[in-house]
Amino acid sequence: MMAKRSRANRRTDTGWLDHLVNVEDRIHRQQEWLKSHGQPLVTFTVKIPNNIDNTALSHTIFDQGIEALYNACTERDWTVTTRQILYKPTGPEAIFVIDTPSASLLKAAMIKIEHSHKLGQLMDLNVTDTDGHTISRAGCQMPRRKCLVCGRDKDIFDHSHHHGLKEHISKVKEIASSV
Repeated sequence: MMAKRSRANRRTDTGWLDHLVNVEDRIHRQQEWLKSHGQPLVTFTVKIPNNIDNTALSHTIFDQGIEALYNACTERDWTVTTRQILYKPTGPEAIFVIDTPSASLLKAAMIKIEHSHKLGQLMDLNVTDTDGHTISRAGCQMPRRKCLVCGRDKDIFDHSHHHGLKEHISKVKEIASSV
């Protein structure tokens, strides 16, 4: 006999399903944009827990991230060829086509935003090269992301322990209040 799930668990399950479908849609959109534009892409999402991913807070982080991306491109004389900004139930996201000499240089600029902007820890700025490969931090000799809550290496830490949702939300609000 199957145990009843609480309403909160059902919402979380649906949220994850929505996010998985959204990731598939994003990958398809990236492939289409690479075919039609032939330039590196930046895909931008806000990196916060599901139950606060489509709120005024996430939109503030998103708006500041877009501004930071444009500033980084302007500083380097790169052009945002085109963009698409979407406000989905799973949170805001954007895709940018950037006229840049190198996807690796573009990734380094996005990592700089993630590390130096006051809200950068809450921004996920992924770069895809013209061949459709995601440019990794390791491939650019850049440090891994850190856990928002404790600051430990996120890639290693995520496999052994997860913080609770309340801890994550509290940390997100703490980071956001610094702006």
